[in-house]
Amino acid sequence: MVNCWWSIGWGGHILQIIATCAVEIIAVIVPLLALTANQMAKIEEALQDCGSVSAVHLDELSSAAINGKAIPRMHEIGYHSESTMFIFTSPQKIANNHAMLGTLVMCHARQTLRLVTIYETHLYAQHGNTFRGERRLLSALFLSVIFKIGSWHPLFLVMTATMTIPLLTALSNLTHFDWTNKNHQLWVNAKTSSRGILR
Repeated sequence: MVNCWWSIGWGGHILQIIATCAVEIIAVIVPLLALTANQMAKIEEALQDCGSVSAVHLDELSSAAINGKAIPRMHEIGYHSESTMFIFTSPQKIANNHAMLGTLVMCHARQTLRLVTIYETHLYAQHGNTFRGERRLLSALFLSVIFKIGSWHPLFLVMTATMTIPLLTALSNLTHFDWTNKNHQLWVNAKTSSRGILR
């Protein structure tokens, strides 16, 4: 069984908590670039007792910077590392960068890829048809590889400010995980639940 959960509300706070608690490599898939600037600044300010926290945004880096800086840094982070590296990326950027995809798969094999997150997941589900090709590549070359049933895998967490059953069904089709399964629900903000979410 794949350890995957979805969470409604307080996504930014959850990422900050992860930044202060988690170690090694965390991939954050973000459907809109404008959503990342504030989160990266907060994560880079996060403190860890045992190591450092850093964040890179692949969409803001050239291919040379990805190959020359980001990927070598990922190789440096070993099992039981004391450092945390957040990798923010749009779905289309990671789907079209085979060197980064290969490195993330390698980090999965080394068990240093600890968490994969889709941030503002309702947008990912809503705009699934816009970048259908990229999302299919992302699913085929990345998600289905690292979350193969029966093998070790990182935690899979999707976060959103709002969600409906149709969007959850669309997300399931995009990722090939049954997000309508109530066992995958991690936490729902009481305020959003009271507004009739998931009905």
